Amino acid sequence: MRKAVLAIFVLVPCILYAQYERPGSTSGQFLKIGVSARAIGMGEAFTAVANDASSIFYNPAGLARIEVRDILLTHTKWFASINYDFAGIAHKLPRAGAVAIFFGTLYTDAMEVRTPLRPEGTGELFYATDYVAGISYARFLTDRAALGLNFKYIRLNLMDYAVDTWAADLGTFFQTGWRSARFGMRMANFGPHIKFITEPYSLPISFTLGVAMEIIEGGPHTLTLGVMGIKPTDAAERASVGVEYWFQDMFALRGGYKIGYDAESWSFGVGFKTRMGKATAKIDYAYSEFGFLTQAHRISMGFAF
Repeated sequence: MRKAVLAIFVLVPCILYAQYERPGSTSGQFLKIGVSARAIGMGEAFTAVANDASSIFYNPAGLARIEVRDILLTHTKWFASINYDFAGIAHKLPRAGAVAIFFGTLYTDAMEVRTPLRPEGTGELFYATDYVAGISYARFLTDRAALGLNFKYIRLNLMDYAVDTWAADLGTFFQTGWRSARFGMRMANFGPHIKFITEPYSLPISFTLGVAMEIIEGGPHTLTLGVMGIKPTDAAERASVGVEYWFQDMFALRGGYKIGYDAESWSFGVGFKTRMGKATAKIDYAYSEFGFLTQAHRISMGFAF
């Protein structure tokens, strides 16, 4: 099993890095949109940090690290009157790993139907809506290494036209044993092409590798540093670095910076935790700067119990 995991770490990055950069050659771009205000606040340098329900997106192996049950609800205010909502719930099974279910939808405001003969509009309205839904499973293979898998159904809708497909994500997590240093890896969106009328398009496949550790740990202060590199098949290599500071595990400040992205650059966020009986309630906010595309805002709510 360890040899198989090592082969995944070594061979898959080599295959993906050998791919040409092909901007505009993939469909289902909404699958790239981050689903957690906590992770976005860290510049999405979260692959090796993931330890809650947002692991579904950032590294499914991180689901093996949840305590008992974790719920995530996120709303993203995107550009051009576009919104993205995501919900996920993860549950740890006794001596059998962890399972999760999730659902995400990207949707627009109403748009007017325009034609060459009626460029001002026909009076009809239409919407663009994309969906993803799926299940996850993760478990520790050893006391330090975990493996996770997502299987998801994807559907793209534009007015009266719709196409669908499926895809899978694979994630691994490894605790080095030196202080709190750990590695995480994610391969996302492996699946068949989506065919629009007669033209097939691949999904936005990517390989992500991250490392994280606590720089400060003990007493009321915790400071985590995360670094992430990603190779998508439709773009050049990219990277990000982020930090998360917790005071008494109740209030968090986060910051991140992305390198090599076309528009995204820096981000920041805040977070709060509070006990509610046997549950812990969490709320996080993140702001992302996109240059000429202005900015994006995210708010997440979560419960752990």
